[in-house]
Amino acid sequence: THGVPGIFFGEPWERTPAETNHYEYLKFQVKNYIRAIRKADKDVKILLPWGDPGIPIPFLMDTDDRDLAEIAGMCYDGPPFGRLPEAQISQNTVLHRMFLFNETWRKYRPGKEPLVISVEGPHVAPLSPAYFDSEDRRAAHNARFCLILAAYGVSKQLSAVEIADCGDYWGEEQYGGAGLLGRLPELNPHVMCSTFATLVRHLRHMVFDGWDETGTRAIYSLRFRDARDNSLLRVLWTPVGKRAVRLAAPDGAEIDIYDPMDNMSSLVADGKGVPLTIGPMPVWVYGTTAETTVIAGAPDHSDSALGPCSLRLGAAKDLLRQSPGLFGGKTSDRDYTETFLSMCRRFPADFDVAATEEGLSVHPRLGPGAPDRAVMPIYTALHCNVPIPGVPEKISASVKGCCDWGRIVYELSDAKGERWISTGQKDYYNCDDQGARSYFCHDGWRLLRLGLPGNLPYDCYRTSSSCWWGAYDGDGIVDYPLTIRKVYVERRPKTIYVNSLEPVPNFAPIVIGDLYAEYGRAEDMGDSAVILSRLRQDIPATELPDTIAELDAAGVLPPTEMLSVRHPDIQDIDGRKGIFAFREIDGATRYDIYVSTRKDGRGALLLKSVKKSGERVDGLRANTRTYVWVVYQTTDGGKSKPSRAFDFELKDLFSNK
Repeated sequence: THGVPGIFFGEPWERTPAETNHYEYLKFQVKNYIRAIRKADKDVKILLPWGDPGIPIPFLMDTDDRDLAEIAGMCYDGPPFGRLPEAQISQNTVLHRMFLFNETWRKYRPGKEPLVISVEGPHVAPLSPAYFDSEDRRAAHNARFCLILAAYGVSKQLSAVEIADCGDYWGEEQYGGAGLLGRLPELNPHVMCSTFATLVRHLRHMVFDGWDETGTRAIYSLRFRDARDNSLLRVLWTPVGKRAVRLAAPDGAEIDIYDPMDNMSSLVADGKGVPLTIGPMPVWVYGTTAETTVIAGAPDHSDSALGPCSLRLGAAKDLLRQSPGLFGGKTSDRDYTETFLSMCRRFPADFDVAATEEGLSVHPRLGPGAPDRAVMPIYTALHCNVPIPGVPEKISASVKGCCDWGRIVYELSDAKGERWISTGQKDYYNCDDQGARSYFCHDGWRLLRLGLPGNLPYDCYRTSSSCWWGAYDGDGIVDYPLTIRKVYVERRPKTIYVNSLEPVPNFAPIVIGDLYAEYGRAEDMGDSAVILSRLRQDIPATELPDTIAELDAAGVLPPTEMLSVRHPDIQDIDGRKGIFAFREIDGATRYDIYVSTRKDGRGALLLKSVKKSGERVDGLRANTRTYVWVVYQTTDGGKSKPSRAFDFELKDLFSNK
């Protein structure tokens, strides 16, 4: 249920036999819980346990079951980490999965309102170069998540923040999230400590009333009503950059505006209304009426500018050409389109691509009969051959957008022909440009700056932006120089705006201007940096010990048999831990687990000694073919020969990273 059923983008929902069986298994449990609860209490609200908003969908669709009709809602648990709160359905969304739940509820439970409370999340990521470059940005994300959750009907947000930053394994994986205070022992207050207090004070008695149509999806204006006196509160922001807006209030109207730190300024409307500049941090506005309109002004994207060491690669209209054929080589696009099929389906479509005075105009042909992909993007592929000199840190493109939440996806090749695609590694969780740095979530011209994959010289240490790229046909190490081979352009004629799927009101061609490479230092821009990048640590060739052969020669007792290796439960399904099952032997007091990535057992390591079958063993490498042998020891000190090699591969299935 972490994926998106096909019914939300014009396709059937085809469940595998395993998925169907798993649902029936869960349904059996849920039905018994419901019956037991109803015996004890006829009136208590029954919510599905906390988790992803997709979990209740099959239960709501199962309308023939009377017990399931007792479900009154769900407990929301959504860790957004570094994602933009407004991000669309893909690997980049958590919040708008509430749209999937709400749409299903409306269809199968018409006339009833679900009860949804948050019991875990939103967890926003801690400060780091990969996610948040400032405390302000992180605090803004937290506030906007709370506001949009409120728009989805989550009025009881019981876990909107954590007290302190998480500092253990969970925190390093960002799952632990960021708190109002720093890590122990300092516990320094973050900006979010004050901005969240501001949010609580203004929203404490509020009920969501709706949102204002502003003529663009780049401006958010949410209305709330005070449950005590029905007074009106408006909350405004824009996801990126800054935006001039005007509140068309009647002459003489007194408007009180509170900034994120709860400082108030009072303005009096004149014949032109009240001017206001908004940014990613929400502002709180009192004194407007239901008739007040929000008029969009000019965007300001000066916050996104080229760094001091940059190189213009050329104009997109001179560098990019549309792929031949109707949809542009569907087979060759597979590594891009199938990066994470359950989360995001990308559909090829007919596009008009033309050079204009402004740049390269890219727009889909949406004629009669074109399929409505609703929450999913459509795309076209543009080919090129653009070398990037030196060792760059970022690839940047100047794009004129209309906030349709489309994006640019790059396909690169390195000096050894390995391909790099900016949608993350296939079937890996949460590595598809989580910060939405390549997305059109803006109006007007903005520089979209995306970190490139990279490895440092000598020990090939991965740079932080590498996590947003998938590597194909190579060793996963960037061999400079890089070359841009293909650019995919995605568009979305409809976007989820606040809490509903809406047509993009100003859906116009996006225009790609110039492409740039950005560098950390001037020295990285030339051939000398490429030469330095090829420096490697001298690792002497060493003969690996023939561990398993040595154990076989030393062993006297007959071997046991390895039976299975499986994931532990729930949160430990990251491929690094396994439950090892083997045939137990009478009189055995210890079982030694040896593992190797070589079938012949050379270099095998003793990973853990256990007392019985079924114990958990840590220290594995995810997504790697691994071989395991078991050697047991008896009370008299006798040792067995190693079991026959048993191979397994535990995939990293833990999505909450």
